[in-house]
Amino acid sequence: MRFRIHRQWEDGKVEALARSREFGWMDYRALQLISPYLAETTSAAGVTLIVEGQPNHHFFLLISGVVEATQGGGHKRFLRAGESFGATPLTTGDTAPETIRCVTAVRLLVAGNEQSRAQGHRMAGHANGQPARAAASTMAPNPV
Repeated sequence: MRFRIHRQWEDGKVEALARSREFGWMDYRALQLISPYLAETTSAAGVTLIVEGQPNHHFFLLISGVVEATQGGGHKRFLRAGESFGATPLTTGDTAPETIRCVTAVRLLVAGNEQSRAQGHRMAGHANGQPARAAASTMAPNPV
């Protein structure tokens, strides 16, 4: 197993990318180039982010919290900080193979079709377990 020591950087997005499995191998400058295309957002426990069989055009990177993946109504796995889910460049036209639901409140980095153009809105979601059906144009960074 390979271990990597991470530095504490001032940019929270770059820090989250550096701690992820997909982007952790990249150097600081490369992560800085990627970070503008990801928006940081939050979601409450019980919110369904992706519904199995429905189109999904967003890539999610979990910063903190826990989400559950289910398939065919049964538990498949739990995802924790540093793990990702959702659309990838190879699957953007496909339907979601699993349902993703927030077990705890989560912080996420999100990339979607129009993510880089959206400004000033939080991700829509429902604490009652209903799917978060936000258009890509409404998903944007949380004002911090």
